[in-house]
Amino acid sequence: MIPTAEGLAWMSGAWRCQIWGGIFEEVWSSPLGGMLAGAGKHVVNGELRFLEFLSVQPDGEGLTMTIRPSTPGKYEEPLNLPLVNFTALEAVFENASYEFPRTITYRRIGDALLATVEGIQKGQEVSYQFDYRNFS
Repeated sequence: MIPTAEGLAWMSGAWRCQIWGGIFEEVWSSPLGGMLAGAGKHVVNGELRFLEFLSVQPDGEGLTMTIRPSTPGKYEEPLNLPLVNFTALEAVFENASYEFPRTITYRRIGDALLATVEGIQKGQEVSYQFDYRNFS
């Protein structure tokens, strides 16, 4: 079965968690039009540290998450991570050619959206856990 954006509707919402000395927010639209659109930001002491624009859309064989990361004044190249595994409440996006992020996993558990971001930074395997709660 080919996954659809409608099957990831459980990701939709306005999510927030505390991490890295600040607050990370991630907002995902509904799957209207066959895709999810989102944005994330990390703010520490009122200062924007990181911003990203996100989408999950069909790629012909399934779904791909595209991330457009930036830090204030600097835009990075977009990253594409295909959906490699999914269940009713879990989605795993992965691109083994990237050091970081290599794998991003979203899980819906009750009223929480849990995200795990894994890869290699400074030669070390890392895994970051985002324990998002709805704030809308």
